Amino acid sequence: MNEVVVTALGIKREKKALGYSVQEIKGMEMQTARDASFINQLSGKVAGLNISSTTGGPGSSSRIVLRGVTSLSGSNQALIVIDGVPMENNTSNNTTQWGGRDYGNGLSDINPDDIESISVLKGANAAALYGSLAANGVIVITTKKGTASKGIGVTFNSSTTVELPYIHTKFQDVYGAGRNGQFEGPWTMVNGIPTYNTASANAFGSWGPKMEGQTIRDWDGQVRAFNPEPDNYKSYFQTGVTGVNNISLQGGNDKVTYRLSAGNFTTKDIVPNTTLNRTNVTARTAAAISEKLSIDVSVTYSHQVAENRLGLANSFSAPRNYVMMPRNISAASLENYMMDASGKEKTWFTNWNWMTNPYWQRKYELNSDSRDRLIGIVSASYQILPRLRGMIRSNADFNFRRNDEREAYNGISNSLGSFSNGWSTYKQYQSDFLFTYDNQITDDLTYVLNLGGSTLQKRDETTSEKTDGGLAIPYFYSIENSVNRPTVSHRLTESRTNGLYSFVQFSYKTWLFLDVTARNDWSSTLPKSNRSYFYPSVSSGFVFTEALDWKQNILSFGKLRASWAQVGRDTDPYRTNYSYPAAGSFNGAPMYQLDPSIPLLNLKPEITSNIEFGTELIFFNNRIGVDVTYYRSITKNQILPASVSASSGFVNAIINSGEIMNKGIEIQLKTKPIETKNFRWNLDFNFAHNKNEVIALTNGLETYQLFYQWNLTVEARPGHAYGDIVGYGIKRDANGNKLVDENGLYIRDSKPKVLGNYNPKFTGGVQNGFSFKNFSMAFLVDYRVGGDMFSGTNMYASGYSGNLESTLEGRDAWYASEADRIAAGVSPENWVATGGYLADGVTESGAVNAIYVNPELYWGQFSEWTNEIHEEFIYDASFVKLREVTIGYQFPSRISDRMHLRGLSVALTARNLWLIYSGAPNIDPESSYSNGNGQGYEIYSWPTRRSIGVNIKITL
Repeated sequence: MNEVVVTALGIKREKKALGYSVQEIKGMEMQTARDASFINQLSGKVAGLNISSTTGGPGSSSRIVLRGVTSLSGSNQALIVIDGVPMENNTSNNTTQWGGRDYGNGLSDINPDDIESISVLKGANAAALYGSLAANGVIVITTKKGTASKGIGVTFNSSTTVELPYIHTKFQDVYGAGRNGQFEGPWTMVNGIPTYNTASANAFGSWGPKMEGQTIRDWDGQVRAFNPEPDNYKSYFQTGVTGVNNISLQGGNDKVTYRLSAGNFTTKDIVPNTTLNRTNVTARTAAAISEKLSIDVSVTYSHQVAENRLGLANSFSAPRNYVMMPRNISAASLENYMMDASGKEKTWFTNWNWMTNPYWQRKYELNSDSRDRLIGIVSASYQILPRLRGMIRSNADFNFRRNDEREAYNGISNSLGSFSNGWSTYKQYQSDFLFTYDNQITDDLTYVLNLGGSTLQKRDETTSEKTDGGLAIPYFYSIENSVNRPTVSHRLTESRTNGLYSFVQFSYKTWLFLDVTARNDWSSTLPKSNRSYFYPSVSSGFVFTEALDWKQNILSFGKLRASWAQVGRDTDPYRTNYSYPAAGSFNGAPMYQLDPSIPLLNLKPEITSNIEFGTELIFFNNRIGVDVTYYRSITKNQILPASVSASSGFVNAIINSGEIMNKGIEIQLKTKPIETKNFRWNLDFNFAHNKNEVIALTNGLETYQLFYQWNLTVEARPGHAYGDIVGYGIKRDANGNKLVDENGLYIRDSKPKVLGNYNPKFTGGVQNGFSFKNFSMAFLVDYRVGGDMFSGTNMYASGYSGNLESTLEGRDAWYASEADRIAAGVSPENWVATGGYLADGVTESGAVNAIYVNPELYWGQFSEWTNEIHEEFIYDASFVKLREVTIGYQFPSRISDRMHLRGLSVALTARNLWLIYSGAPNIDPESSYSNGNGQGYEIYSWPTRRSIGVNIKITL
């Protein structure tokens, strides 16, 4: 009831005094069952917080969204603040629907062993003081300090886990390569033996005969039995291993404290030749220079090296390969015959260069990247007068990234080979000050008055180089080895935001609290006329059980809270004037082109207005706690690029238009069903429901497109929730029945329509914690109900390849019917099939469909290129996951004392252990091709990593 939490600007306050919702997670929860990015460990633990990541391997970026999306085209991710200072958390992800890699984001540079606590400030009400950066809420991370003690305290924390591929795809292992249930398509008969032709346009998929040990000459020229390879995808992966080790030293006295920490994260991924190594070093010291002056200095350095990050979406990847590859092709043949005698890549499909050998890919198509980061924070606090103190703080965040990519010479994708590299330097400087004056108006009424300001400067410089025309010397990967003049590009962006703010906190006795804030920002990314923008907030908390002197065992604590706030947001640099970015070179001379976006000379900031009401109730002396919040936010003056006519010479125009609303409810329930001397059971629930609506766009703009591929789009439409999935469906009659044509196949809608929306109806988690003497056990169940997704994996594994179990229906019956037809000597057009796949639907005359069709044609109708029917592969994205399990033992002091230790504990850990329920077959329903705004689209996802390990913590 007197819990203290960290709020905006790093200020610690009693939770009961706040007029808005704050949820805090202790750092120790991040330090046992680990993830490559610790923020993923918050999934399911905080109401209203949605965290997702791509399947791009260790160190992939995380998408962090609080209370729904607020911006049509800008970032919707929460601001990350460390020790009161905003940090750069840009996502280094070049993935589009056509492929790319996820290089992670800045948050993964933080060592979880250095974290003291994490406060989640969900709405603008809680985050308003952070200004333009905080429209999407804030994750406040407070790091550990040294403590005064005798001697040096040493803590060693070590975890080792094994990573296993959690493969959801249910492949069929009945039919192999071919067409129409026969050795057709890629097969030709040579001396009576079916011989596979890799150059055939039909050399993909499994629509051939049953695999029953027939003699064939396979794709690699070897004669072998035509048998299923049920483990050919599974055998591509290995057991990954991750090791995390951290050692910290701390100590000091009543004048000076210090803490040193060094940690290393090393993982060998489930995909061979894919690794990540990260080292973190942190030093922090705090000193009381005098009775009035104190300083706090911290420095964090992070170095990370990743080898061979995985390709996503339509990259040349193993998932794409196995989705399309016939089920009779073995992993051994791919691995043993990836290269011919001349050094050229060999694989089972060579008709186009869009399908590389997955073993060649992981051995010769290589990439690497590194990141060095240095964060320094210096703050000083001075007691100017007995009731007046001042604080100044300065921060520098330097981030240097480098990456290179090598396309193998003699490879199918690029036989000439190529090499590219790039590097970027990001620098962020922030300085702020804060004066705080506290006083009493009466014995019962006190106030704290604060006045502060900040300046934030960003500089982002990026350079990239790529060979042109191939490699002059084969296998020598260097920019200087380019056949033609290399392509070079360079980009520099700079911006600055200055802000002044004030806030006052009134307290009446111990049960009524009022906070008022005001902030004004000046942004360099906006035009001079709109560069300055102001926004206020007000919040109040009323502890009615203390006000009314209710001292009951049933209701131990009761509080009501309410708040209103506004937050402004600027935009990216250089959107208010015409610019001329680099456009390559011509005959050795550099070229520049007019930016295809028409700037808006009178651009205004986005403004988010938010109201919030809530209550916190504690029953039976802290045995049951309930926290309920209702909120509503509206974001206006959306800054977005709107498409314009090509005749203008531009692609789009920057406009101020659009309005998005979010409203919802969050519930946190904490209980202690059993609490005895030796046994305790904690059972916590959290629930969040958010309703999102795009209220308006601009005149003449009916929809704003977030994503497009193969006639499928993800859009924002007025009157709908942000994130409509729009594509082609099956035509229906007035009664909603699916319509089939005279051939028994579906009739495609003439126009695209809304097929679903990716926003869930509600999300939450259930945490159980048990302790018996020195033993403990905890597990977390994470769930999402509602929301839709489109699966390209299912569409192509069905329509193109017939590799899924679901494509088996009707095959035997169709092939039996065809055998009867041929035996009877009847042509196909004069034969009425006696079996096959019977589409569920009616004819346009209203008769129930009774025409059996070849399952190959049935499934193929959905994935016909440029004529797709997406509806069949829209799925419910609901899931229930056993996200985290820990079983631990704290050695009693009598044992640790004998070992001259202050503490010793050991725990078994697991993450992503079990997908209990999924509404989407064959894939992880959390899969997405990227972490951008165009969610709800999945294609060729890598398997989820399931980790199981052990954690040991020693304190000296």
